[in-house]
Amino acid sequence: MTPKSALPHTLGAMSHTGSDIAAFLDGERRFVAAAWRDDPDRPYMVLANGEAAQHRELARTHLRCMFHDCPAPAITTVSRPGRRDGYRHLSTDATGHGGPEGFHHISGKAVLVDHLRTTYPYLLVYAEQGIDTQRTRVADVLVEDPQSGKRIAFEVQYAALTVELWRQRNADYAAAGIPVVWLFGHTGAQLNVRAGRIRLTPVQQAAVTDGRAILWLSPTLGQIAVATTTGHKIGTTLVLPETPPRTWQGDVELAIAPLKDVTLTDDDVTWPHLAALRAATVGAFQRREQQRLIDEEWERTRKARERVDAEARAERAAKESVTKQAIKSAADEARTARRAEAARQRELRPATTARTPGRTPILLCNVCREPLDQLLATLGRHLMPCDPQR
Repeated sequence: MTPKSALPHTLGAMSHTGSDIAAFLDGERRFVAAAWRDDPDRPYMVLANGEAAQHRELARTHLRCMFHDCPAPAITTVSRPGRRDGYRHLSTDATGHGGPEGFHHISGKAVLVDHLRTTYPYLLVYAEQGIDTQRTRVADVLVEDPQSGKRIAFEVQYAALTVELWRQRNADYAAAGIPVVWLFGHTGAQLNVRAGRIRLTPVQQAAVTDGRAILWLSPTLGQIAVATTTGHKIGTTLVLPETPPRTWQGDVELAIAPLKDVTLTDDDVTWPHLAALRAATVGAFQRREQQRLIDEEWERTRKARERVDAEARAERAAKESVTKQAIKSAADEARTARRAEAARQRELRPATTARTPGRTPILLCNVCREPLDQLLATLGRHLMPCDPQR
């Protein structure tokens, strides 16, 4: 297998019209692969677009429907203006062939095998190949380098799949030391389109969390697409895994490329625009992580500052409380002292006389200011304790 090449540092322009995307999403059942009559195990013959007339005689004499249980397997080629070339049955009795998922699944494997065999004639490319002698896991397509022994598996997934089963398949491949590339179907359960918006399925969300690019395959058009997202700060990138990990809920866009541009790396696939997207994604992820660390440090600083401020306020409040209590205590002591001094001064004064015009003077106690008996005049106060506040 070829080693990974250096990734470009900038993301080149890559845009698709609405018609390009609509064509990719089209689930039309167009026969693009045919089996050989004399050798059922031989890889399917994939008809290239524009070559219907060239291979018509071959199809009529040596090829047959790719479904081995087809009741009328004879086929020919057909070319239609504005649509992809394909095969068709010679008889109208050829019906069935299962549901669209099975049809596209077989077509997807055939197209992928054809591309890999054409691009890498020195590699061994198998369809429906067990990864070990016990066939613990059977890969839709398995590629092996006969010199190094390195292998890479492909899963063409059209049918619905649980996250648990997806993880188990990955674990089986990992246990065998085989990297696996998931190519989701361009129609059906693995392409979630609602109101013109493309959302990731639970399995694809799990793949994003694992740091995988989300890829779709259209065997009819011979195209591959990758999920992208566009942000006003980071531009167009692959769908970034969330930090901390959580379900990715946003809409995604598609970046489409011809399957002929797809090449192998040691553990994945790539093509020029995908390489640029990966480079942009690495940069965006690093910038996002850097910003996250800055935000976390700012939050820690803010909380530390709030904690110091709270401690300072508590200390000031405690000091103010002590000061207020001391002032109150001093005021109480001064008031008590003043009252005591006033009482003492009154005790030292001789009895005073309250005069009322036309009447006999009345002696008053120096302490309680109540009338005092004449016998106590020299003493100036009552013999019994009296209330100075009265």
